[in-house]
Amino acid sequence: MSIRSSVPLEASPYPTAFPLAAATAPQGLPYSEAGSDTYRCEIIGIGHFQKEGLVREISSGRTWRLSADEGKYLRGTDMAPAPLMHWGAGLHADAVLRIAARAREHGLALRGLFVRVRQGFASKGSFVKGEAVGLVYGLSWQVDLDADADADAGTIARAVREALAASPAVDAMLTPREGHFALYLNGRPVEAEGLHPSANRETDPLAAHASAFVPTDEAAHPDILARLPGTGTAGMVLQNDSTASVGWHMQAEGALDLATGLVHSTVGFPEAGAASRWTLVSDGSGRLAPTPLAYFSVGTAFCYHTQFCRYIDVRRLPLASTTLVQTTRYTVAAGAEGARGTASAFDTHVFLNGDIDESAAAPLPLVAARTCYAHRAMETAVEMKVEAGRATA
Repeated sequence: MSIRSSVPLEASPYPTAFPLAAATAPQGLPYSEAGSDTYRCEIIGIGHFQKEGLVREISSGRTWRLSADEGKYLRGTDMAPAPLMHWGAGLHADAVLRIAARAREHGLALRGLFVRVRQGFASKGSFVKGEAVGLVYGLSWQVDLDADADADAGTIARAVREALAASPAVDAMLTPREGHFALYLNGRPVEAEGLHPSANRETDPLAAHASAFVPTDEAAHPDILARLPGTGTAGMVLQNDSTASVGWHMQAEGALDLATGLVHSTVGFPEAGAASRWTLVSDGSGRLAPTPLAYFSVGTAFCYHTQFCRYIDVRRLPLASTTLVQTTRYTVAAGAEGARGTASAFDTHVFLNGDIDESAAAPLPLVAARTCYAHRAMETAVEMKVEAGRATA
């Protein structure tokens, strides 16, 4: 197997996000229609918490190369958005585009749309001992919709309710489902203890991609991932060996750009204080920027990868950078009570290369799954609250 050279994000000549392959066919899941599509993500560790990911929309072939890092709360370098920032931006933008589509279908003359979503998390237990677990609570939405004077509160509330029901990303949060997993050690399949096995087989991204990723010559939004300053105050630091529960939130907010159809999602962790926030741009067509479901998918894969990085580092395991492949299918089906969005179980394949035996490798996917906030959110019955109304000047 070829060993791919890793270039730190700060030394790369390319942007933190860029198109890697153009679309060769229409999307399978337009925002105003029923349909289905599969997203495939490949994650390659660069070093510490830095990583790059490819996310491919199977129906169209459109592929984006994105990057992720962690902030000071995990002693990262903050050179790219955190995994949960990708994930939160995808959740936020998927709802924004579906709310806009439903509002127009209800005859509302949309003049503006602002949405804020907050998801609560906590971590508890010793990461060093492999006993840590991620906790999930409180998904809340605030929707401010500016429409014509004839738009009544009941119509706005109905459009928002129907849009959230049609979102596969929201379904992934509200309908508990356990993922499927596969583990490979030095190229050989190994049973992952305590997890549902995948029936599929995948190839290590290190074997599939021996050279550096290079952007296409297509036009794309110039600031797909843009860093914003934090609050300037001290913030939380996530410890690897703390028995106390540490609670915090992911918050994503932003508006629909009516002129371009793009969504600008600013994501941060309020309790992290001085940590940066990032604005991630989404394009429902996947042409100028990744689609919301591309962000949601790759954010989940990035988050799971981070947990491996943490555990391998704290246990000083003799392993090279972890790689993984993840796929999931999203569907929007028409129904008598409106469209219904669903997300299939995420199918995740982890590749470990190094000098450990099968007995040491087999428990690692479960340790990471227990602490991956994105996977925990999709395995847990999350309570959701929605406030929707007319925007006021």
